[in-house]
Amino acid sequence: EFLLRLTDEGWDYFFNSWNIFDFVLVTFGLVGVTVSIVVMVHEGRTPSATSSGARALKVLKTFRAVRLVRLIRMFQEWMEHHSSKDEDPKIRKRMKRVNILMWFITAQDTAQRQMATFFGKDVQVEVARCLLQSQTHVYQALVACAEDKKNLPSWILEEQALCHA
Repeated sequence: EFLLRLTDEGWDYFFNSWNIFDFVLVTFGLVGVTVSIVVMVHEGRTPSATSSGARALKVLKTFRAVRLVRLIRMFQEWMEHHSSKDEDPKIRKRMKRVNILMWFITAQDTAQRQMATFFGKDVQVEVARCLLQSQTHVYQALVACAEDKKNLPSWILEEQALCHA
């Protein structure tokens, strides 16, 4: 399952905490099996039928717990996906981008004001260049945000305005 999801989602797979948890479980399981095999080969033992059967039962019990966690994760993802039938994933992605751009713009504006206050009227060329470069990035973010807002439904923009008012 890990490999299938990784090939499907790419590096976005690691931006979900449940996926990271799943990756850690799979990694620990593989490391545990590898260490067991290396120790048995190093000691020159071959697993007997009873010891391998007992080990298989332990592994199955562990996987039962993992399956429960996966079931909970899949249920949460299903609920997120089906919580609002009129919510389009593209709209959600654009809204997330708009919010990130707005946070960036606000942070840059605050940093510019603090920098100007810190250096006061005695602004050096390097400080002026930094402020100008920051303002250029803010302008680019504003343009990208405006483009994304054009593609959002008006009711979302109205709700956003109410939240930020």
